[in-house]
Amino acid sequence: MSHWYLFVLAYFVGILFNVNPSCGSASIAWINSRHSGPMIALFSLIRIAILGWIGALAGAFGTRVRVPWGILMLVAAGTLLYTAIRQRRSLAQGSCRPLDTSSPLPWVLAFVPPPSGYIGLAFFFGGFKAPTPLDGFMLLGVIGLGLTTPVWAQLAAPSLRSRLVAALNGSPRIARLQFAFEIAGVVVFSMVGLAFIVLNGFHRPLLDLLGLPH
Repeated sequence: MSHWYLFVLAYFVGILFNVNPSCGSASIAWINSRHSGPMIALFSLIRIAILGWIGALAGAFGTRVRVPWGILMLVAAGTLLYTAIRQRRSLAQGSCRPLDTSSPLPWVLAFVPPPSGYIGLAFFFGGFKAPTPLDGFMLLGVIGLGLTTPVWAQLAAPSLRSRLVAALNGSPRIARLQFAFEIAGVVVFSMVGLAFIVLNGFHRPLLDLLGLPH
């Protein structure tokens, strides 16, 4: 079992991952949607569970999780691009309208593990090799908890969500920034997804940069 302080570090690492567009886009999509609070909480719980299971699968199967994970990231990239383009059209009216409950994006971003899951595996375990499936499940689950902290914060204080949604719907400048952030997320999802599928040694340069064995 990993040391307790690694879980504390993993939580704060998860919070920092929100600056990664492919990771933070989910929180924005869920908050700026017409879904109710309980549904947004469900999306967050799904993300935490999915990241945990990716950690467990990495502990059990190693790099064999890479290709199916890459395919899922390409699906997420396509869905995010489609949604971002539709939202961009609404900017002609001066706002970025909230996602309808029929949009597939919130569900896709909940079920597709973001690249932060791999970075967590690399940082804490040196790649796709958690010591045990339980170690992988718990560490990446805690990273997922940190990653969804902005969502839990707005659920605890609904006024935060109201202010964010008002800004997105009332400020074309902020809405354009959201669009740029989402497009950056598409790029990251696409690049990492393709690399996972076609480059067998994709994970090694990051490990070398971090000075971790592989």
